[in-house]
Amino acid sequence: MQLPSAFLSTKLGMKRTMGLGLVIMGLGNVVVSRAGNFPQLLVAYAIVGIGASMFFSSGGGMLAFLNSRASTVLGVYNALFSVGGILAFAYGEVELRLGWRFPVAVLGLVTLALGLVTLTSSLPNPMGKWSTIRDARVLLLGLATSGVWGAYFAVGNLFPTFAFHFDDVSLEYASSLSSLLLVSAALGGAIAFVGDRVRGLLALIVPSVLSLASLALLYLNLAVGLFLVGMFNELAITVMYARAATVVGYTNASISLAEVNSLNMLCGIYLSAVAPLFGFEMWIAMALLGLIPLSLLALYSLVSRNTAGRNFR
Repeated sequence: MQLPSAFLSTKLGMKRTMGLGLVIMGLGNVVVSRAGNFPQLLVAYAIVGIGASMFFSSGGGMLAFLNSRASTVLGVYNALFSVGGILAFAYGEVELRLGWRFPVAVLGLVTLALGLVTLTSSLPNPMGKWSTIRDARVLLLGLATSGVWGAYFAVGNLFPTFAFHFDDVSLEYASSLSSLLLVSAALGGAIAFVGDRVRGLLALIVPSVLSLASLALLYLNLAVGLFLVGMFNELAITVMYARAATVVGYTNASISLAEVNSLNMLCGIYLSAVAPLFGFEMWIAMALLGLIPLSLLALYSLVSRNTAGRNFR
């Protein structure tokens, strides 16, 4: 739903799409809290997902539009998603005490209220051009970083099982340890301001390579490996978002963000299925597979000398 939501933002504007997305998410959570069976729950979460897709790229686009330091503001944006994941642990304790329906309903009502505030605010309502979707530079950014995104997604899914089978730790401990990804990702977003200080593609290529290289550390120290993978990955993805928003002009940022995010998911999610085929060597295989699309970006940088920032600021 990322791309349809981006198209909608060209008709309604980023502010209205973002606000409407929050309203739909809020209503969806209220419906979740009232679901009486699994089909109803599935439909309710689908509503939440539609709202989230409308909010994500438009919200990021609005931040880039309002502040030219795109890496800095998008770093904070991404970091707060990780902070939300950390707070979910405390939220789980609330659900244990009060049951799950009441907290979900409260969360939905708060989100609904925030959506209404956004819709009625005096914020500008930029409308991008759908033709931005054909920008080859955005396509390159999304494809080249798909392995970086896919590796992070795969680590989140596969790490507990890997640690259980090959490091002789309990699934409970391994699952708890994987929460380090959230902490380190928050840090990676917080230091993304470097993307505003280092021009061109170098600020994207370096943390991308470091993120993939850190996978090898999972063989030496689980905690250190997880922390570095999460931090460098979030830094790389944030800088990529910033470059995608900058290269097309901030008015079109919601479209470019939706495109690169969709490409990351469509072209990177396969790593979660392929990596386990390599058994113990899965992290090495994942790093090598992730470097293949990233090499396209490095090659483009060398050929066009864009590390100086001529086309990718």
